[in-house]
Amino acid sequence: MITVDDAILNRRSVRAFLPDPVSRETIEHILAVASRAPSGTNTQPWKAHVLTGRKKEALSRAILDAFYEDPAAHQNERVYYMEKWREPYVSRRRKVGWDMYGLVGVTREDKEGMRRQSGRNYSFFDAPVGMIFTIDQDMNWGSRRRSPTTTRSCAKSSASRIPRPSSVACHWARKIHRP
Repeated sequence: MITVDDAILNRRSVRAFLPDPVSRETIEHILAVASRAPSGTNTQPWKAHVLTGRKKEALSRAILDAFYEDPAAHQNERVYYMEKWREPYVSRRRKVGWDMYGLVGVTREDKEGMRRQSGRNYSFFDAPVGMIFTIDQDMNWGSRRRSPTTTRSCAKSSASRIPRPSSVACHWARKIHRP
């Protein structure tokens, strides 16, 4: 059994996946464990959408098209991060960002490479299974903070933590569950 210390000390951000299929049993196990995540006043407001194969590819393509062609039309309706970054947060954010870009050979000067790498969020970093967790649009941040993903990102791959909210995917996801 993994300890809490091990889980925290060994967490990592994954940006590459093998193309191997993931069994339905494994997916159901992930969702069963995720369903035990705490939620504000036990509301458990999340809905899970599991995507594989052609459906995942079609959704990824649609989101990527929006990301590249009309990003202004798909902005997050809520402020997710600080509107103006300040220290020490801006330095921490830059360091991890440049380190992660460096791992895939993208330099600070390569703006198109940064955009391409950022766009990989929307293809679930080529994971064979994509999971999107949504909540109703009228649920506030207290409901979002304790989702099964343990982050406030809307779009998730089966085993990666996306570094920033996917504004296009979040826009799409919030529209699904309007009450």
